Amino acid sequence: ERIGAEAGAWPLFPDAARGLHRLLRLVPCVAATNSDRAHGQRVQAQLGFRLTEWICAEETRRYKPAPEFWHSDYSSQERK
Repeated sequence: ERIGAEAGAWPLFPDAARGLHRLLRLVPCVAATNSDRAHGQRVQAQLGFRLTEWICAEETRRYKPAPEFWHSDYSSQERK
């Protein structure tokens, strides 16, 4: 339980923030993860910016690699 609770605080790879920031200038960047919203908030806080989307198991109610995760009706429009 402790490992999962600290997941969003794990250090990023040294080039992650710089690389994703550059990529975001060109295309949308989406994280598709088996984590939850809180993890996404902590990771994006470490990055210093928000990704285009954070699609997580908490919201899709499915875990990768289940095909249902990839075929869920989840979209940013549903969250707004």
